[in-house]
Amino acid sequence: MAPRIYVSKEALQAAENAARRGDIEQAKRRYHQILAREPGNKKARKALKALQGDPRGQRAPLSGADFQRLEALRKSNPGAALSEVAHLCRLHPEQPALHNLHGVLLAGKGDLAAACLAYRRALTLEPAYTDALSNLAIALAELGELEDALRCFEALLGRIDDDPTLHFNHGNVLLRSGQSAEAARAYGHAIRLRPLYVEAHNNLGNALRALDKPAGARASYERALAIDPGFKDAARNLARLARASEKPEDKVESGKGTIG
Repeated sequence: MAPRIYVSKEALQAAENAARRGDIEQAKRRYHQILAREPGNKKARKALKALQGDPRGQRAPLSGADFQRLEALRKSNPGAALSEVAHLCRLHPEQPALHNLHGVLLAGKGDLAAACLAYRRALTLEPAYTDALSNLAIALAELGELEDALRCFEALLGRIDDDPTLHFNHGNVLLRSGQSAEAARAYGHAIRLRPLYVEAHNNLGNALRALDKPAGARASYERALAIDPGFKDAARNLARLARASEKPEDKVESGKGTIG
């Protein structure tokens, strides 16, 4: 009679720990290994059944209240939020909103390449997820991948045409890619949708200056300052425009894109 093989407590504990930290695939592998050595191990069999879809072992998806809590944590402690959201993405890989939030947190940390991967995971799960596509476009632009960013914006604008922030961000990428006339049109669209959009007035001035239209640029900077007298980018750009004939290489100050 062959000797019976007993599974160590450490092997069970390692499987339980993997499941607890959200590494479900590793937990499954460990339980399969245990059952290969001891097919009658009830604890391992029960745990594996739960991981494979027994209703008693399934985790409920995150609720709106959960996301509100995570958003509050993002604002108060981004590092803690990043750790928790990364863990939750392993526990709930099927939730696109989690991957989008993970991307936002990674982008805030400066890890734009990883943020793009997170946004793409969200879009794989939900191709029509406009927030994730917009965030991907901005991250790609910040990485200097302007053509890919513009493709994202074109896809977005095919679905949504009444979002001033979207047109503003599109204009920023167009301006960076040297398409000043198209950028001016995008900023104009943003302003029509939100007449007091101070950043759009300022950046329209930048586009007009690039098109060698100083009068239009001056009017745009002055309009931005009329809306917000404390808006420093417009004040600096207006001053630079005044001395442009002496120092034509002066750089302009641009409003930034937004991640949502």
